[in-house]
Amino acid sequence: VERVVVLPFGARLAAMSAAAFVQTVVIEGLGARAVIVGDDFRYGSKRVGDLALLQTMGAAAGFTAEGLGTVTLEGERSSSTALRAALAQPDLDKVERLLDRRYAIVGRIRHGLKLGRELGMATANIHLRRPPALAHGVYAVLARWPEQPDGLPGVASLGVRPTLGLTTCLLETHVFDAKPDLYGQEVAVEFHKFLRPQLKFDGLDTLAAQMQADGLAARHHFSQDLIAS
Repeated sequence: VERVVVLPFGARLAAMSAAAFVQTVVIEGLGARAVIVGDDFRYGSKRVGDLALLQTMGAAAGFTAEGLGTVTLEGERSSSTALRAALAQPDLDKVERLLDRRYAIVGRIRHGLKLGRELGMATANIHLRRPPALAHGVYAVLARWPEQPDGLPGVASLGVRPTLGLTTCLLETHVFDAKPDLYGQEVAVEFHKFLRPQLKFDGLDTLAAQMQADGLAARHHFSQDLIAS
């Protein structure tokens, strides 16, 4: 994809008629020559716009419009709704089948509180502007960056760190058996196994002990994967 245009769904866009949407956004704004949409795509006030209107207006304006058929997986429609539901469970196997790849979060590593280092498990932190659809919790992960395109195993915590009383969502990843300097680098964290939900602990000692247990569980997962392969 060379260019993405994001239209904030506010009152102005919600009130725009279907014909006005095609004229203003598709024809004048994008200068479209071909439009491809899902077979259930709706637009305009009260969702009255459909593929037929796109094709009619396209014939007059000089662009073509085509609808894609529904793709199903195991009898269920493959959609963002199904994907979000699977991420919320979290059912990572189903997520992988829907995406045809492992789910990953990509971001630039920033400085944090450096608490993980003090607790014996230094982490690379990705600050998230909004919580992802993936359930908060601890996961066995594979971390990839330019110097490690094949990835290194690790353990990651996704959440708001309730033990510290914080509310900002953060992805903290500890890479096993390596101490890479990742500050400022773009890292892809690939989720392989859900280990446990996010919990609030009585204190940092209890949290540190659980972090070590989580690390052992993640190592066990990857060692079992290696044996299976």
